[in-house]
Amino acid sequence: MFPKAKLQGECRKMSCDNILNSPGAFDACGVCRGDNSTCIRISNKFHRKIRRVTTRAAVLPKNAHDINVQVGLNISGKVNETFKIVIRDRNRRKHEVLFDSLIVEGTLFRIQKYQNNFTITGKGSTQAEVIISIVVPETVVRGSSISVTLKYLTDGEDKGRIDKYSWVPGGWSPCSVSCGGGVRQKITACRNDENGRIVHKTRCQSITKPLGEAERCNVFSCEFKWIIGPWERCTHSCGALGVQQRQLYCVHSSFPFETLTKDNQIRLSKSLLSPSLCKDHLQPETHQDCNRIPCRESWVIY
Repeated sequence: MFPKAKLQGECRKMSCDNILNSPGAFDACGVCRGDNSTCIRISNKFHRKIRRVTTRAAVLPKNAHDINVQVGLNISGKVNETFKIVIRDRNRRKHEVLFDSLIVEGTLFRIQKYQNNFTITGKGSTQAEVIISIVVPETVVRGSSISVTLKYLTDGEDKGRIDKYSWVPGGWSPCSVSCGGGVRQKITACRNDENGRIVHKTRCQSITKPLGEAERCNVFSCEFKWIIGPWERCTHSCGALGVQQRQLYCVHSSFPFETLTKDNQIRLSKSLLSPSLCKDHLQPETHQDCNRIPCRESWVIY
């Protein structure tokens, strides 16, 4: 809908280029006098478990057009509960859908519901980022899941309108167990492709996350032992207060030495484990008396 201007008592239509009676019009992705040639159709499908009461279903960027979001709830068991759609604006304010339509960030969203399925549509364009979430009662969180199909148009030549995000592989997660054979997962992070920065995972919410790579880890047995270090120098050369101490190191039982030496210290440093793993084994003494001998008296001439 274009604005109108009153000129000499007559209403005249103002086109997208702010010229009276001009034939200029927006194309499907919001380009004035465009021919749809720069329009890009963004689409994505994903399926995930519901882990909390509010689950994010879609993130729409600024200037999204021809929006279509389909949300399906897969509920475990037979329940008679009420589910609702919540839409957040740029300030993260919640707008609950009380009727079959709602205006958020300049876009009229229409919501249709059939059983546990929702269809959210909007012509656009969105004036800022919009987040669509579904809210379920706590009684249906466990064992339930959500399926989402997202589609919208955007202008591919206007890079200022949308940040592009993607999932990128990172390092490995900690092993699930400390011994006996566990699993670790390849960590995946969300990246802003415009500046290369890692951002919060919610930015990639509407992008299919690649299947996580996994591998076995800590496959050695759960048998450990203490390795003793050399005694340090005694604190006194004589008297009744001399004490010396030594360090203890926890390693796997397959480590071929019992004491720390100059020759095996590098190998030991690569085999060290948390001392808590050796807590069930008898711990060698770490302190002992030393040089507990009388100190020789001497004459001092004044």
